[in-house]
Amino acid sequence: MARRHSACRPCPLGDHSYSTTYAGDAVYGPAVSGTATVNVNDLPRVSLFSPTDGTQYNSPTTLFVEGAANGVNGTRIMHIDLFDNGVPISSKMLTPPGSTSVSFTFVVNTPAAGLHAYSAAATDDCGMVGDPAVTHVTVIGAATVAITAPTNGSFQVAPGFVSLQATASSQNGGITQIQYLANGVSLGTATAAPYNLTWSNVPAGNYTLIAQATDSAGAVAVSAPVQLVVGSAPTVTVTRPSQGATIADDVISTLTGTIQSPSNSSVRVNGMLATVGASGTFVGNNVPLRPGNNTIQVLVTTAEGVTATQAAVQLHSSSVRTLLRDSRR
Repeated sequence: MARRHSACRPCPLGDHSYSTTYAGDAVYGPAVSGTATVNVNDLPRVSLFSPTDGTQYNSPTTLFVEGAANGVNGTRIMHIDLFDNGVPISSKMLTPPGSTSVSFTFVVNTPAAGLHAYSAAATDDCGMVGDPAVTHVTVIGAATVAITAPTNGSFQVAPGFVSLQATASSQNGGITQIQYLANGVSLGTATAAPYNLTWSNVPAGNYTLIAQATDSAGAVAVSAPVQLVVGSAPTVTVTRPSQGATIADDVISTLTGTIQSPSNSSVRVNGMLATVGASGTFVGNNVPLRPGNNTIQVLVTTAEGVTATQAAVQLHSSSVRTLLRDSRR
């Protein structure tokens, strides 16, 4: 009676019948013939059910490639290989060999921007490799944007005239536009580097500026916020010594005053740099005096170069040391 066997060999798929005949002789007996039927297994099969073909993801992202593999005619799955655009990127070896039906998940961390064809192929315990299952996804690369002007903490005198500028880049291609917003309100867009936009007649107030860049793939990036203050012109007032005071020394040991100006402003007393406090005060130490009448000039300058001066303070020095020093010249 014919017997049916399973074979793992490079034969065409399907059933194969092999016959043999023994002619017989006087020693071993009469002639005998027989037939054996061999079935050559089909290839293992793979299906993918995640991600769905044609899905788009924004970078950075993590992908989970999930599917199932099945052996045929009792063969078992030995390992599964994952490819990205034909390049092997991961493999799962089942030791000892798995069952005839295996579920699997591959984790793909931060895939590069662009089109990806993820394919999975299974190998069975006969060494046969099935046709891969394929799914296609598109990863939309990240865009970046940063405001380069004005700088964070800038001050403008109202009504302000603010020049906005930014840099931007994208993994997907070109930047199509940059939109500027102040306190959430759109100021307008720029479409070409260096993405300049002029904001005119800005009223006094505190503003948070951001830039939103959009690239050719539709990815949107938001810049870090930049703080801008628009206010009245800076002012400076000397509180000590008083106007017309007589100083019995050849220096003003301590000159104090107040400013109405951004905290990053500088103050100079007759050209000498004073110390500016956090509360809008300043101190100048050891300001030189000439004998007799002296004019004290105080200048405040913002980081943007906006300046203000107080009306000159007139002082008189009656120091003997000053008189002696000048008489020796």
